[in-house]
Amino acid sequence: MADSPNTPEEDDELFGEEQEVDFIFKARMGIINFALGYWKAGVGLLGVVLLISLVYGLWTSHVQATQREHQAAIANAFESVSAAFQIEEEADRDAALTQVAQEVQAAATQSSGPAAAYGWIRAAQLWDELDDSSAGLAAWKNAHEAGAQGVLGWSAAVGYATALGGTGDLDGAAAVLRGLATAHPGVEGAEAMAQLAGLYIDAQQPDKAQAVLEEMNGRWPDNPRAAELSARLGAG
Repeated sequence: MADSPNTPEEDDELFGEEQEVDFIFKARMGIINFALGYWKAGVGLLGVVLLISLVYGLWTSHVQATQREHQAAIANAFESVSAAFQIEEEADRDAALTQVAQEVQAAATQSSGPAAAYGWIRAAQLWDELDDSSAGLAAWKNAHEAGAQGVLGWSAAVGYATALGGTGDLDGAAAVLRGLATAHPGVEGAEAMAQLAGLYIDAQQPDKAQAVLEEMNGRWPDNPRAAELSARLGAG
């Protein structure tokens, strides 16, 4: 069982009243530590993006008061997650985490825009932790369909595509990830294609993985992810 994600208190500390430039730098550093320390292999990059998403999507000067209220409701629902992770008996721990996920989903249902996407992502992460692929897929789908812009929307889309890939729907995952690569021609697009290559490798479809890697090398020749995935493909 993985360790717990950041508690609401830790999130509150990150989302302080510092100047925006300094704040964004600290947020980036905080989420990198979070991703490396708390989530399963392969979810790290998504975690890296998530906090940056909140910086840009929820806590900039353009955020409306209703979004803050919705995010606060989601944070309140998520508040007991740390205690849930401390429960030693696995069945009781899973029951407590299930309750948190359900409460977060209820708050997300009452939200819209970036706050809703954030809530559904939080719920999806918990369902993934509980190895409930059906509930996780539904939550990721709702996060994606919340229509958040920027990196938060990108994160929701990658999570949804990964969940689709986990169910064997590689065509659906490819459609989402290629859409991201088209909409985001920079580093976000390169990472979307890297995720697709990884899904093909996991599904033991080396020819499709190699084709994606060749496409990456053509579009983003200096991106290190292509070399990393090529080595992984060769090792397989």
